[in-house]
Amino acid sequence: MNFTAEETKTSPLPLYAALLVILIVYGAGAASIASHHAIWSPDCGARFVQIQSILQHWPHWWVSYPAQALDPEHHNSPLYFFEFRHGDRIYVFYSFFFALISAFLFQHFGFIGLSFLSVLGGLATAVGTYGIARLLRVRYPLAPMLIVALASPLIIYSIVFWDHSLTTGIATVCLYLCLRAIATRQIRLWFAAGVVLGAGLWFHEILIPCLPALVFAAWWARRRTPWIVSSGLFILGVALLLAPLVIINKSVYGTLMGPHLSNNRLGSSGAIMDFLKNPREWGLGAIYTLFAWGNANPGFTWELKDWVAHPWPALQAQIHVSIFMAVPVIGWIVLSLARIWRDGWGGAAISLLLFAGLLLNGCWVYQHIDWPHSVFLACPFLALAFAASWPTVFSRTRNDTPRQQTLEDETDEPRLLWQILVWFTFIYTLFNLLKPTLGGTEWGSRHLLVIVPILTLLAWSAVESLLPEESPTFYLSPQSGVLLTGMGMLLVMSVALQYHAFKIIDAMHEENHQLSEAIAAAPDKVIVSSVWWAGMNAAPIYMDKQMLYAGDPDHPAPPLFERMRQAGIKNYTLLGFQPYDLANFSGAVGYVPIPDTIRDTTLYLRLNRFELSPGPPPQQLQGP
Repeated sequence: MNFTAEETKTSPLPLYAALLVILIVYGAGAASIASHHAIWSPDCGARFVQIQSILQHWPHWWVSYPAQALDPEHHNSPLYFFEFRHGDRIYVFYSFFFALISAFLFQHFGFIGLSFLSVLGGLATAVGTYGIARLLRVRYPLAPMLIVALASPLIIYSIVFWDHSLTTGIATVCLYLCLRAIATRQIRLWFAAGVVLGAGLWFHEILIPCLPALVFAAWWARRRTPWIVSSGLFILGVALLLAPLVIINKSVYGTLMGPHLSNNRLGSSGAIMDFLKNPREWGLGAIYTLFAWGNANPGFTWELKDWVAHPWPALQAQIHVSIFMAVPVIGWIVLSLARIWRDGWGGAAISLLLFAGLLLNGCWVYQHIDWPHSVFLACPFLALAFAASWPTVFSRTRNDTPRQQTLEDETDEPRLLWQILVWFTFIYTLFNLLKPTLGGTEWGSRHLLVIVPILTLLAWSAVESLLPEESPTFYLSPQSGVLLTGMGMLLVMSVALQYHAFKIIDAMHEENHQLSEAIAAAPDKVIVSSVWWAGMNAAPIYMDKQMLYAGDPDHPAPPLFERMRQAGIKNYTLLGFQPYDLANFSGAVGYVPIPDTIRDTTLYLRLNRFELSPGPPPQQLQGP
């Protein structure tokens, strides 16, 4: 695809101005969050513990454990979910490379430095989206760039300490390089794309599905470039960056795949086959990820079937609301794919009705603090992606075959690139929906964030299909005007929802800061929590206390309290929803609550002090 002189001479000033606007918005949001000196979720907390440990014994990234003497086998570690053991060292299973860079930034810039990689990822995604839009000959390429940066869930992940916007930016740049290689027949760009993707795998293996998706893209574009050579160069680029990572993984963690994949339930081929043989374990989870609202759900997909079979009232309400909210989403998908969404005034009327349903969904999300798991509930504008010009994208004349299409046809219509985007989205989504992330704090489906730029481009193509062609006389049909108004309202709602999400995460950072302050103010060095995530939400003070977790059969309380007694621990502070959560267990070895020490803190948690009574331990202590 050759750009015309007019296109190549387009002034860069609008692009720079748009980037400046995005940077200002991201900077303001990141600064507000950094001012709380806190983290967002337990996942982010585990990464922050990595940073603290690295700064404690640079450049090694094994994790320090202040409560090691009381818990030598790590049976009660607050990091238990995130730990990976190799030899006599304990590691957090997240990317060491992301932690090393973040540690350097945190050491020199403080909490605002933790957002630098996220902001960079958001800007890379925006620029990559703009570049792809130019390749697709989008009439207004700045529009999808601004929408993905400011009106989609990307904005949330671009201002918090996490790696999702960074991996999304890497995937978007990689996709742009592949599309440009196809459009310009510059085969060497495939190698560059492979290098970019290989570098991304140092941050997170979530990018692995990009590899088969882009190899398939090379095959699909075989009429433009020799696909064996293209895919070979691409794989070579990935391998050059992946080889040293594999060596590091083996030498440090003892596994070629790295700790996160090895720790994963699907970390082996046998586990994957067992998983795929039982669709009850992944089918419900995939549906929930695509269409569900709310955070009262199981932590992992394989538990969902049991939770649906035996729901508690809160979960039952979440399921009912999710079903209700999925109706306009699914209805719009069917209507748009059937190509009747703009079929006369009847189709337009049904479209507007479904738009109203999507807007009501947005109002519901706006009024609640729970997190929508569906990307279409976090950003209803993206549902317009299903209204893209699918017949144009995949249509060919009856006698047309990929090898018979002429270069002139492809130059006039970037249909091939649209096809590749659709196939990439399908393949990447398929891989991720086999094991969707349901638990934890997320805004939209964070594991599907990589396809958000593509959904934005497809959604914007639906908008542009209603706009009149460039001419001296601007004429917009009444039907198109009505539909564009509805689409505009979806865009406004999407912007409002991102602002709503920002307010929530900003408040969550403040709540976690208050939790950290409350724990830090406790006079006791030993903090025992009956809530698994509390210690990681207070990760900034992880090194200042001896934090432990006990509250389930896998992390038993009686042996812990016995070890504490033997170590001569006179006092400890209990952190939990109830101030006497573990009182029976600690009472059995002689720890009794100190009167008038119960303190309410944030997130419905309470602190209560216990002391070791003199004399032999009683048999049991009944707490209220």
